[in-house]
Amino acid sequence: MGRPKVKIESSALDKTIEVCCLILLIAYWAFVLYAYNAMPEEIPTHFNASGEVDSKGGKDNVWLLPVITTIMYILLTLLNRVPHVFNYPVEITEGNASFQYALAMRLVRTMKLIIVLIFFAIAVLMFLVAKDILVSTGILVIILITVLPLIPVVFYFQKARQA
Repeated sequence: MGRPKVKIESSALDKTIEVCCLILLIAYWAFVLYAYNAMPEEIPTHFNASGEVDSKGGKDNVWLLPVITTIMYILLTLLNRVPHVFNYPVEITEGNASFQYALAMRLVRTMKLIIVLIFFAIAVLMFLVAKDILVSTGILVIILITVLPLIPVVFYFQKARQA
């Protein structure tokens, strides 16, 4: 037996997350367009765990991150249209499908926002290091990449199991 297919209406919070995500993605592209002309020919392309540059490349590399981010944004947006195919920590029934789907869809939206935010922050840090405004990123990138995505996941599992 397949899971129920239920139409989930977006709440005001869900719509706000989507709008913030789209605005952030547009701002990210605008920043990269601006930064590209202001960057030196060689830019940092990788940082070690301490936030120090351990690889450099041509400034055309700056386009890779926003392209990847945009692809992820599109894929997560499309994925959110089919919540009945997600994996869930609880059994999905007619009685809990609406709640579980809405909760999982909010998680995907929130993760999408966090992904755009993280990649945008990395681009800004790359720019600041390339322009010698910062020497390294410090541990900020590690914290962003590891801790920030965990917060909504922990919240999701807590709420999903309570219901």
